Amino acid sequence: MQFKTQSMVSSINEFQVLVSQLPMNIITMSETCLLNNPTLLDYVTLPGYTALFRNREGTRGGSVGTYICDSIQFKRKKDIERLQPEIEHLWIEVPGRNKYSKALFGVIYRSERIGLSPSDWLDAFEALLGYLTVSWDGLLLSTGDTNIDILKPSDSYTMQYQCILDTFGCHQHVTKPTRITRTSKTLVDRIVTNNRRCVTATDVIPG
Repeated sequence: MQFKTQSMVSSINEFQVLVSQLPMNIITMSETCLLNNPTLLDYVTLPGYTALFRNREGTRGGSVGTYICDSIQFKRKKDIERLQPEIEHLWIEVPGRNKYSKALFGVIYRSERIGLSPSDWLDAFEALLGYLTVSWDGLLLSTGDTNIDILKPSDSYTMQYQCILDTFGCHQHVTKPTRITRTSKTLVDRIVTNNRRCVTATDVIPG
């Protein structure tokens, strides 16, 4: 599950209800808006899950995280997180019996307010995805929010983003709008894999 929190602290009660109704093995989050504050991090713990966060240094906003069910073995991949430091991303490796059952999970967030321009961000994303494609021989799955609307296929940034995925043999599985207002519908949240056959179903939970 990919969950756009827009502040983990303010949405934790809603989040706990959602997880109780739809328990998932791995839950990724964008816009957690947490700091490296032990009190805050303790407040957003979830029974039965290990929580990992990558928070901004010295400023609230943005940031990413993941909850992993306690029954799942995993290793956090900080070596990958140190690549392309301008991108907010967090990665875990879940071992398998062979390359067909092991998986590398990542969550990526692109802020529209701070950081790189869309063009520079896409260049950094391309470099990261290129590295992962060469260095990883199992299932690659990334989620998150890129703030690039897939429902606008003629937009230059959407075209560049889709070209990057195509170049490295990756597929974006979400097809429904993920952000709906009274005046607009956009698809900015992602579930991307390097093996489209590994995904049997994808849907969007109404907010």
